[in-house]
Amino acid sequence: MKSARKARKRVVCVVQMGCGGGLRDEKFKDIDDGVEFRCLCSQGFWANDVGGLFLLLVDQYPKGKIQLFRRVFHERMAREILEECVRQDVLVDEDFVAFYVAHLPEETQEIGRIVNFLADKKRPALITLKMQFYLSENPASVEKIKQKYRENLKQKTAKLSREILEGLPKTKEERRKFLRRIVVDLVVNSNIGSPANERVLEETEAALKSVIAESDVVTFSSLRRVDKVRTLDDLRRIVCGIRVFNNDAGHCGEDIVNLAEIVEKSLEATINLLTASLEQCKKRSSLYGSFLASCLTGKGIKLPASCSEELFEIFKEIGILCIQHENFVNSLNSVALSFKFDVFRTLDSFRTLLKSIHEKVKYRAAIPTDEIYPKFKDLGVLWQELQDCVYVLSELNLMNDNLAFFADRTSSYDDIVAGMPPKDSGTDNRDNVEKESEEKIDKIAIPGYLKDVKAIEEAPGEKIAFSSFCPWALAHGILLLGNKFLGFAEFNESRCFTFYSKDFSWAFLTKIAPTERKIIKECTSRPELKILLENQTNDKPAEEILVKSVKVDQEIQTELHPIPPFFDRSHSPLRTDKKLKCHSTQTLRESCTQTIEVQDKKIQTNSRI
Repeated sequence: MKSARKARKRVVCVVQMGCGGGLRDEKFKDIDDGVEFRCLCSQGFWANDVGGLFLLLVDQYPKGKIQLFRRVFHERMAREILEECVRQDVLVDEDFVAFYVAHLPEETQEIGRIVNFLADKKRPALITLKMQFYLSENPASVEKIKQKYRENLKQKTAKLSREILEGLPKTKEERRKFLRRIVVDLVVNSNIGSPANERVLEETEAALKSVIAESDVVTFSSLRRVDKVRTLDDLRRIVCGIRVFNNDAGHCGEDIVNLAEIVEKSLEATINLLTASLEQCKKRSSLYGSFLASCLTGKGIKLPASCSEELFEIFKEIGILCIQHENFVNSLNSVALSFKFDVFRTLDSFRTLLKSIHEKVKYRAAIPTDEIYPKFKDLGVLWQELQDCVYVLSELNLMNDNLAFFADRTSSYDDIVAGMPPKDSGTDNRDNVEKESEEKIDKIAIPGYLKDVKAIEEAPGEKIAFSSFCPWALAHGILLLGNKFLGFAEFNESRCFTFYSKDFSWAFLTKIAPTERKIIKECTSRPELKILLENQTNDKPAEEILVKSVKVDQEIQTELHPIPPFFDRSHSPLRTDKKLKCHSTQTLRESCTQTIEVQDKKIQTNSRI
């Protein structure tokens, strides 16, 4: 059996961006006896992540194996990091370590450096990663927030629901206790009061007995489990609708709040709070962005005398943190604004239905149950939707507070960067775009040999590379939004770049290939920067932004591909021709012809050449 495994040994190649093409003989990693890893990089392979090593199966194996091998690698590395953290008494969250390792390049082997990074709790880059991890675990999605709320409620009432679904009351006392359990379940699941309030239980029990009699409990307990679940859900909605209607009519409304008014006030307060938080985030991003831009020139970084390289590195990390915080708060604000229409629609439906029920029962002493119970059921559904709205708004506020908690941990540097020269720092190009609006990119000198690059004044959002960040600044680990009034540089009619200033555009256009290699290096060494770019709306992974090649005059080609060209000196065209000839001959010999002869019996024969 062992020899058979060796005979069918699978070969997996590992592609690394930035290394030369061709075959490397050094062995990379052994996951099991049946898989051999070799570092292989060939022209035509294009990695789908920035700066990482990627497993591509050479033989015909399913693509799911790629993720399997990467997961095994990440699990081993995360386990080693956690063990080292325990030895050094560094408190870390296991899930966060797995999240962090998943965004590291696979060639990373410096466990000690990673542990030191995780131990520095005040490091802005670590705080940014924790913020990104928090949003990945708690996505700002209305449907997911509602689903989370319902799952939590279901988990809290699981024991009570199980007793109801599995109960088989026989005596009168058992039926009374069983009915009481149903009442408590209705109160808790519909949130129509406190189950500790005896008056609430009495009113709910009275509403329940108007739907089913105590003698019907035996019939309910004899149903199939599926029918029990469906009947219990209907009872929850109908009884909830009855109690809500009675409260609106001024009868039997113990512990029931004016939920519609609460939702309206909560929505307005949430939108105002998120708008104020967004403005504060923009001011802080402008504060750090303006200083970082003043230190960046077309030739590189030029620091003032009062700023050390270590402090400047911290400022760059805080700049990324501020942009990430702003993006997340903007996402929360967008969710709240779009959710506003759903809330208003639910409120209108709720009030309209209440009004229609009042009109229906206004002058009638008795109403058939098949006419009124469906309306009570719909009213109970709308009441639950309003409960969902309250929970969604509270979750958005909680997420905003947690994001502010992460960002405020670096607020001690705000006064330091505000006192740095130049004294006019404090506003970035977001505030200064109007004064340069008349200067279009056609006034920026584009190198004449870049024939596939042209200047355009407008570009669709999906074509703008790097989420509208300036590529020259990004190559130095700085996030600066491009000035759209300067126009855009379009490459091969596929991707467009926007720049912070004319100087930065010239610096990028004259050094395209080296600058893009720097961007890849920055994204590789800064996982938080890579995650930020990948999470941007309407943006593709960073490697898809890079342009592969641009043709120029005078038989000169500017290489934009991050992988340097590789020439195999031992390549023989004759050998390739022989392979092609062999395959063509084999195909010819496998071809078939069909002949039909005139015979009395219908016989068909095949003959091979």
